[in-house]
Amino acid sequence: MASFATKTLSLVSLLGASLQVTGLLASLLFVAGPANADVAESSPLPQSLSSLPQTIERALNTFNTPGIAVGILHEGKTAYLAGHGLRDVTSNAPVTPETYFYLASVSKAFTAASLGILVQDNKLSWDDKVIDHLPAFQLADPWVTREFTIRDMLTHRSGLASGAGDSMLWPAPSRFSRDEVIYNLRFLSPQTSFRSQFAYSNVMYIAASAVADNLYDGEWAELVEQRLFQPLAMSCFAAGLPERATDNVANGYGYSEDRGLYAIHRNDVSEDSRVWSAAGAITCNAHDMLKWLSMWLARGRTPDGQTLFEESTVDAMLSAVTPLSVSSVDQQWFNTEYSGYALGWRVTDQFSHNVISHTGTISGFQTFVAFVPAKNLGIVLLNNGSDYGTRGAIMQTILQAYLEPGTEQRDWIAAYADFQKDRQARFLASYQKPHGSGTVLLATSEYLGQFTDRWFGGMTVFKENDRVRIRSEKMPTLTGTLTPFEDHTFVIRWDNEDAMEDAFIHFSVSTQRRVTGFTLYPYTLKEKSNHAYRDMRFTRSEKIKIND
Repeated sequence: MASFATKTLSLVSLLGASLQVTGLLASLLFVAGPANADVAESSPLPQSLSSLPQTIERALNTFNTPGIAVGILHEGKTAYLAGHGLRDVTSNAPVTPETYFYLASVSKAFTAASLGILVQDNKLSWDDKVIDHLPAFQLADPWVTREFTIRDMLTHRSGLASGAGDSMLWPAPSRFSRDEVIYNLRFLSPQTSFRSQFAYSNVMYIAASAVADNLYDGEWAELVEQRLFQPLAMSCFAAGLPERATDNVANGYGYSEDRGLYAIHRNDVSEDSRVWSAAGAITCNAHDMLKWLSMWLARGRTPDGQTLFEESTVDAMLSAVTPLSVSSVDQQWFNTEYSGYALGWRVTDQFSHNVISHTGTISGFQTFVAFVPAKNLGIVLLNNGSDYGTRGAIMQTILQAYLEPGTEQRDWIAAYADFQKDRQARFLASYQKPHGSGTVLLATSEYLGQFTDRWFGGMTVFKENDRVRIRSEKMPTLTGTLTPFEDHTFVIRWDNEDAMEDAFIHFSVSTQRRVTGFTLYPYTLKEKSNHAYRDMRFTRSEKIKIND
């Protein structure tokens, strides 16, 4: 049955995009962290948050999350900074405020800000054409290629399908280079017209880092670390975690009812730089992320009073460009009337206040960062689980306490748990499992061979211990087993169940009954125009001979 864990929701601006079936985590550890003296002295929590530690523990239990680091900055002072739970369940190592996590898509704000530095250096303008600074940039439409600006690159309005090109990034590790990712943009077909709709794009942020490389005396990672982290005294890293910082790192985990809690080692924080660093692999901790939020709340000024960003640059980065839909749940829960995407940030109204935020999701890590200028409030949540309910429930508990003081607090843990159960029930009620005869028309040996797509590269279908298997050349963890379905179609059961849902593989056959290639499609009866395989067309380059 298709996994319910990867359904995309319209309320992405506030809830995140990955659903996970809930259960019970056996062990939990709470460790209080020290106040962040580098930001300012401590500030008292609102009375309605007097039980915040217990709320955090309950969220971890409810949504199967091993650990989380939570930081709250209010009126220039640290109101809360603590680690809860475990960063490593095998060694029982606790999360602390200094524990390193992948920021996931919270990294995008740093990439946008790095280009903001170049704007202030007069090396770049937000409305410069991308091809003027990155000649290798090319999309399928020549006119869009010519007109595409730096602002377009950062605001998810390219016209590509949501997540287009992510197949070159995940499941990690990826053997695609950044240059290859950028080159392959030309092979991704548009789903909508240019600048007409929001469609999330990780590959555009990877391309943005190449623009920075071409304009900075160094690389994008050095620009982030030298011009952002250093002025803010942040011990964070843009290109892998150095060995000196590996003593306090969170391991990522997933959860399912069948497997319980399990480690996701492919996304381990390591010294290796990821090709998707600019989109989601910056590494930081809650203690230092409060410094980042402090700068935004101070309108571009560092804690020591220096100007990191001019007012005009701050306004440009925090002004919504691409409209986002407002769901009925947004309206019901948060009284939301507008939502939009700025440069690496989401901007929305919540409880009648302008909230600037971003979530981050990769398998094993969930993050949520938000700040509210009118309340001089900043919040950072970094956790090492795979259920968005943890970050969502804790974030909304904190936001409501500050934005609606004196009102009755909603039980956000129950709200998210009920929401997930309802969505799961709706999915199961409408789900139809594909049924085939379990046979194919040719001998399985006829389907074996090496196949190539012009941008995704090679895939090999081969025999292994009486099983038909498939593997990718560029994505080494993309492997699976083929089972016959019908006609010339098999079902791929991917080995990484938490990363990839089952898929159909449809082999094309010539009039001479020779296999000539294949296409891939999600394992569903529904017609889908937007899926990971939409632009892949594999042709056979070599047949594998076997001795039956």
